[in-house]
Amino acid sequence: MTDNTQLQSMESRAMEAYNKVFSTFGESVSMCARYVYNLAKTFVTGIGPKKGDAGKGNCGTRMYYDALVELGYTEVKRGIVSKKTIVDEVNNPYILPPGTVVAYQAKSGDKSKNAYKYGHTQFYLGNGKWTSSKKTNYGCSFVYNSFQCDKWDYHIFIPPAKESTEKQP
Repeated sequence: MTDNTQLQSMESRAMEAYNKVFSTFGESVSMCARYVYNLAKTFVTGIGPKKGDAGKGNCGTRMYYDALVELGYTEVKRGIVSKKTIVDEVNNPYILPPGTVVAYQAKSGDKSKNAYKYGHTQFYLGNGKWTSSKKTNYGCSFVYNSFQCDKWDYHIFIPPAKESTEKQP
């Protein structure tokens, strides 16, 4: 993954982004794409969001994914995977570096549920901790554990290792 000094720097940047985003917006429900985009943007630029800053679409949209790539993230599309694959990866603190964004959306099951309609996205703080629009990512690393589905569209976005030198307003 990364050397220890770089890992500590990324953990520090992730926590700095977390503090800036939650001090601006507080917590909310059903706003994961807005929060995670702003966490990612702050992670990359070091500049916290303003009250009116929006996200870039819902987490299951190409617009959202493209906005992360524009920030300097590298998309690693896993495609359709099992729930077990996602759970195993998000619960393993050695696989993903701090600042990583994951997004997942159910591809079968009850189409009226949020897991199918919108999906979820979350931001990795390091040390096994995730966040979204709730500080503790709803208290878990995979928010749809009870949703009956074993086909998920799964995306991973790896952050740039160094903070951008081009500060965005």
